[in-house]
Amino acid sequence: MTDFDDLKLGAAFVVEKENLASALPLRATKISGEIIGESAAITVEQQFINPFDIAIEIAYLFPLPHTAAIYDYSIQIGERTIQAALKAKDQAEADYRKAAEQGKRASLLNQQRPNLFSIAVANVQPGEVIITRISCDDRLKVENEALEFVIPMGITPRYYPLTAPAEDVENLSPAYTEEDAKVSGVEIALTTHMDGRIERINSPSHPLDMIIRDNGSVTVQLAGRHIPNKDFVLRLAVAGEKPQLAVYSSHSDDSETILATLAPPRYDAAVSAPPREFVFILDRSGSMHGKPLEQAVNALKACLRAMGERDTFYLQAFESAYTWFRSSPSSVTQEDVNAADTWLNGITSRGGTEILSALRAALNLDADPERQRTLIFLTDGAVSNEAAVLETVTARLVDGRIFTFGLGPSVNRYFIDKLAQLGRGTAQFVGLSEDIETAITRFQDRISQPALQDLSLDWEGARVEHVFPHPLPDLYTGQPLQFSAKFQRTGDTRLILTGKLRDEVTTQTANLPPASDVNPLVERLYARAHIEMLADRVRRERLDTSSDDVKQIIALSLRHRILTGYTAFVAIDSATTDSKGGERVEVALPLPEGLDWHGFLGAPAPAGAMMLAAPMNFAAPGGGILRAPVAKRSSSLSAPSLHPADDDLLLASAPPKLGLVHPDVLDNAALQAKDIKALARQQRINGSWGDDPIKTSRALAIFMDAGHTTQTGSYRRQLLKAVTWLLAQIPTLLLGVREQVIPVLDRLYEETGDGRVADEWR
Repeated sequence: MTDFDDLKLGAAFVVEKENLASALPLRATKISGEIIGESAAITVEQQFINPFDIAIEIAYLFPLPHTAAIYDYSIQIGERTIQAALKAKDQAEADYRKAAEQGKRASLLNQQRPNLFSIAVANVQPGEVIITRISCDDRLKVENEALEFVIPMGITPRYYPLTAPAEDVENLSPAYTEEDAKVSGVEIALTTHMDGRIERINSPSHPLDMIIRDNGSVTVQLAGRHIPNKDFVLRLAVAGEKPQLAVYSSHSDDSETILATLAPPRYDAAVSAPPREFVFILDRSGSMHGKPLEQAVNALKACLRAMGERDTFYLQAFESAYTWFRSSPSSVTQEDVNAADTWLNGITSRGGTEILSALRAALNLDADPERQRTLIFLTDGAVSNEAAVLETVTARLVDGRIFTFGLGPSVNRYFIDKLAQLGRGTAQFVGLSEDIETAITRFQDRISQPALQDLSLDWEGARVEHVFPHPLPDLYTGQPLQFSAKFQRTGDTRLILTGKLRDEVTTQTANLPPASDVNPLVERLYARAHIEMLADRVRRERLDTSSDDVKQIIALSLRHRILTGYTAFVAIDSATTDSKGGERVEVALPLPEGLDWHGFLGAPAPAGAMMLAAPMNFAAPGGGILRAPVAKRSSSLSAPSLHPADDDLLLASAPPKLGLVHPDVLDNAALQAKDIKALARQQRINGSWGDDPIKTSRALAIFMDAGHTTQTGSYRRQLLKAVTWLLAQIPTLLLGVREQVIPVLDRLYEETGDGRVADEWR
């Protein structure tokens, strides 16, 4: 082995680990399933092979949706299929180890985190192929009048404080491939059943092929070849009127279970937002290097320009340490926003993700009694200490709200979702190829409107057992409420949901016809929500495994056959081999698309380190550990005696090199190019472009050409400010200038009926 005692790399050092790693054992991944209504049933099939000439134990760490209910696992060896048993975690692990020591092929499926799972397969013989199959149900997210389904397919390296438990670093850190390593491909095929209501299907993350069938269903497949290095996102726009309350139900024994979706409050341009204090918290750590940080900086510039004149703001950037733009709140003036732009232009990625200290600093800010505080995190969530961060939010957030933006190809969706949930806000996710500025302007629309608050459910003709989530969250514009419940029917059942909107009580009602059949998907997703509630309480109250809540989680898990952090699937073959477990080999993963090790270490990983097949840790600048890439085989293994038969499944994993760029686009150039995003970033705080009525009306026309008005599209607040400024200028404009401005306002009036653009101005 190479001696690393004298190897230096800036502030980083290398720690060798014993395990071996290679991308070769994972031969292929196939994901298939169906989307029915607002739910999905999918199967993840992974084909493993032993390419070496000795027996091995394969260890694989991979993501799945944190909202999914995993209810089945099996392995296939040749023509034999071995169904896994779901057991308490300690028992499953003991059974696996015993079988491995006896020379039996065995496999263990564990949940390491709500969105991170591991597979171990023992005694895989040279040249042998083993196929694992995971079955799970999930619920689609409803966002901006579309359904969204996400399959996470990459793991961004997490940051570990030096105080992190060693077992976390070991269990939650994958090995990574060299940039030019060959990585197995992934196939995805999903069939949608929406009763002809699908208006549009698209994926912002991957190209698609679509097959429209005679029965109205649509099968979508990945177009071309892809490796699992970024999340797959599928969006379904549904045609027709959206129901006020959509319900899916199941009948089992003497109770009924429902999954329900309540339509969100509608946007009302006439409603003005109260004065607010924004605290923008920007993750500038190494994992945000390149496009994610560029996205975040541009998003913040757009967000500053969409704020109201009565608002104030803080800017914080964090990594191993945190810094503030200013120590006191800034006003929404052109001078302050220009200064903020200059500060943001100097932000570069570096260091580790010390999100806890950044959060505490934000929560320690003095309260402004005149304004509602809104914390906005822009991050990939690549942290290991999720529990400590979430506990801090629960304990210390009083009157404010937390909203989160998950940025990057493979973000920690569980953590980012939960952070917003506990902060009584919402989470949004934006991939590298998506337009975050549009997303953040929609977000500004959302929080500029009053939330539907103090929600409560009343039941007529029923005794309710549980409703999840509990308590029900506030609803913001464009955000529906999705909930599940179990109840016993005592008569004709009616559901009544009550809330306050602008201090006025509003209600929605729905009759619930009896469910005639058992719907396993509805039952499992309800049980998954129940387990999540209990797990949250275990984390919040730091309960140990002897607590009643943990016992209840295990009981629910075994009853509904749903994998949890306290249970595991174990499959054991009856046949015996001559090996005793095999030499452990971790499946090395490609670094997520658009990321590279420069961002984590400040320099390429050392060439010497690449010669080892051992996962290694790099100490991150400022303290903490980042897992470094691995690539080659150990000298203790012979050259592969067998490569995957289908070489076409192996694709280069090298991501494109992305640098941080802050383009300085001139007003005229943006106008000529009709660059909507650049135009939005150049709008002045007073709503104008360059304090010039003609230039402002031209910009307004460009936005309208792109489908944006004061009532529709993604830039409503910006255009509202522009129109307000133009209307104030009209009485003082020269005749020739008025003749150029008025037609644009007339067009806006014709398209929207905006009453402020009236004949009296002409």
